[in-house]
Amino acid sequence: MKTRIIISLAVVFCSAINGFGASEDLPAESAELLRKLNAFKLAQAIESEQAIDAASKATFAILKKHQDRESENGNLDAAVALKAIKSLDKGSGPPSGIPADSKAAILKYQAQVKTIGKKLAENIAGKKIAVARVLKQHEIEQTKKKNLEAALAVRAELKKLPAIPKPSDKPTPTRRPGFEPKPNVRGTLAKLVGNAGGLEVVKTKPQPLLPDVEYPGKKRSSKFFNVPAKLVDAGARIHWPMDANGGVAEYKVTSDGYVAIICDYSYQGNNSGGWTETRWTADDFRDNGWKELSESQMGAQLIKSEKKPLVVFYKKLKAGEEGKLRCNKYGPPIFLTFSK
Repeated sequence: MKTRIIISLAVVFCSAINGFGASEDLPAESAELLRKLNAFKLAQAIESEQAIDAASKATFAILKKHQDRESENGNLDAAVALKAIKSLDKGSGPPSGIPADSKAAILKYQAQVKTIGKKLAENIAGKKIAVARVLKQHEIEQTKKKNLEAALAVRAELKKLPAIPKPSDKPTPTRRPGFEPKPNVRGTLAKLVGNAGGLEVVKTKPQPLLPDVEYPGKKRSSKFFNVPAKLVDAGARIHWPMDANGGVAEYKVTSDGYVAIICDYSYQGNNSGGWTETRWTADDFRDNGWKELSESQMGAQLIKSEKKPLVVFYKKLKAGEEGKLRCNKYGPPIFLTFSK
């Protein structure tokens, strides 16, 4: 396990070192964006290794119980075979001579490792594309200012990142006239875009949902650390709260269609003030007809800080519907709509 951690961190640190070799002509904001990308990759790698390590320890604990059980039952061959297992990562599958439930535990662990690896790759790929979009804007801005050295430096960094998806020439059945979804906007997201509802939210300002953009607030600004590229491609717009409004989002639907809401369930304080009596948990949203927009549907996690992913729900609402929603003590839920 330690070997895998060292390898993963080495790969990420090599990437970070490459970033430090960027041209001195690179604008400060572009350099900072690349630094944050490398920090994100490192954090994701560490989180993945920790998850794998926890799964490994849990599996070995199960195998130890199986070993003790087989010894007590006099199945010495099986007990010896279990004791001989030193690694769970062999691609050939579980060793022979061990009980069926032990094989199942090892296969489950190996499946977990694959899932964690896939999630890591998807999160980093999504972040890279999101960074590429912002860097492209930096290149355009520097070109307009006739800072050609800076523009070329940004372009050189862009070449190291995945290509930004281009608009699709093929319309999807659910699209609204005048809006062309990007190629990766399919399935549920395409449905949300093609049947987007209108919304007014008290004390908010509708703005495009983008990564690493400072959104102003009454007391302090804030930003999203990671935004899935699919949400950006879908034309996602947040109704950013300009005031905490007592932790409540007060809304009114102006036209029929789908709307989404972003909830932060991280710890924001104790139960004082009675806020827990009116807040909606994830189960409350589901019980009231809202569905969760999964990580696989978004393509990556939506993260407002480096530690806590956000939960996104969506529902088709009717014009005229209105209400107040709370999900936490201080931070109100953030409504999300899509370009029409």
